[in-house]
Amino acid sequence: MAARNLPQAERDRVRKLTGQGRYTADEAWGECARAAFVRSPYAHARIERIDVTAALAMPGVIGILTGADCIEAGLGNFPVIDRIGVGLIVPHRPVLAHDVVRHAGEAVAMVVAATQAQAMDAAEAVEVAYGALPAVVGLKAALADGAVAVHAGTPGNVALRHCFGDPAAISAVMKAAFCVVETEIEMPRLAPVTLE
Repeated sequence: MAARNLPQAERDRVRKLTGQGRYTADEAWGECARAAFVRSPYAHARIERIDVTAALAMPGVIGILTGADCIEAGLGNFPVIDRIGVGLIVPHRPVLAHDVVRHAGEAVAMVVAATQAQAMDAAEAVEVAYGALPAVVGLKAALADGAVAVHAGTPGNVALRHCFGDPAAISAVMKAAFCVVETEIEMPRLAPVTLE
């Protein structure tokens, strides 16, 4: 069967499986600059110093943006849409980390250069001094008594507690049930975005 006669989803699969898929990085944007990010190797650490001197002197580098630059430009925080509407604690989530990194891979600087290769080379030349802090890994550890606070102002690492339904009615049904099965279902963090 010819690929053009397949449903759209199947055509997409055929394209990707045969190496014909296209991604943002495959697009030719002409003379536009490219960016690469410097990311934290630590899950939790203080940013003690960022030195961009050597990176700025590298071929093709147009500029380097750090968290301090973002604050100076008023680019401080990623917005959060509160879909629940009641009691959600929204922590400060900077565009680029400035004082503390809160997860491995958090961006601390962005290098802009004439080519992607130049941006990536310069990103590797950015020197960041970190002071490691205790990290919390996993939901249960984050909710345990005495756990390290990931964000200031979120007691117990809980941003929101939300209940719905009729707890008394559910309890009555559970007590009257012939058999009750308990389980825990962990939902992964979802933040669907295109790849950088």
